[in-house]
Amino acid sequence: MQSTNVKGTTIIDFLRLPKLFAVQFSSNDLEPRSFDAVGQLVQVRHLNLARTGFDDAAALKIAKLKNLLRLGVSDNRQFTDKGLQVLRGLP
Repeated sequence: MQSTNVKGTTIIDFLRLPKLFAVQFSSNDLEPRSFDAVGQLVQVRHLNLARTGFDDAAALKIAKLKNLLRLGVSDNRQFTDKGLQVLRGLP
C-alpha cells in the first residue's frame, strides 16, 4: 500500500483480516487518527510506517502491538528519542 491515499477509516477495515501479518503504509501521509487504527492491528508482525508522519504520539499507539517483530519508521522527522523509548518494550 505504498504511496496511496489510505486514511484512518480505511485502515479500520484491515481489522477484518485476521491473517494479515505484514502491512506497508510507507509514503502515505497518515493522519493522527490513522495511527489509532494501526494500533489495533494486533496480529501484525511486520509494519512499515516510513514517511507517514509517524511521531512520538503515534509510537504510544504502536507500542501496544506485542506481536510486532519488524517496524520501519525511517524518514519521520517528528519521531524522536522520546518515541523510541516508548517502543523499547516491543519484542
